[in-house]
Amino acid sequence: MNGSIFEKFTTERSLLYIAIAAILIVAALVFYLFVVYSKENIQVLTPNGAEEWEIGQTYEITWKAKGVDKVGIALFKGAEPKWIVENINAGLGRYEWKIYPGQEYGQGFWIVVLEYPWREGNEIDYSDGPFAITFPEMASCD
Repeated sequence: MNGSIFEKFTTERSLLYIAIAAILIVAALVFYLFVVYSKENIQVLTPNGAEEWEIGQTYEITWKAKGVDKVGIALFKGAEPKWIVENINAGLGRYEWKIYPGQEYGQGFWIVVLEYPWREGNEIDYSDGPFAITFPEMASCD
């Protein structure tokens, strides 16, 4: 009789350990899916800094976005950003930007890609370093 009580106790204990392990596995999976995996973010890939982009040419701005539906892209130098494009599909991951004549040129420009429409707390990322917008060289008549 003692053997059967001991066996019953061991079986119940094993089932309890299995149930606890299953609960911990499910909890870890839920944590990963809702906290780690689903975290929103944006990462600007190009320009990445030190590029020289010439007025009149077209360049590709690229980014990665996770958990974000729409983005806006702005050119930033100093205090006021200047919109390049607003309300585009974040999943595209690229935008062809033609730098039109009249665009300010010089050093110290940054690209910012942000979750659109912008609200405080939205995802945002800047190019890793500043880049230059250059004026096209004119052909010499000499």
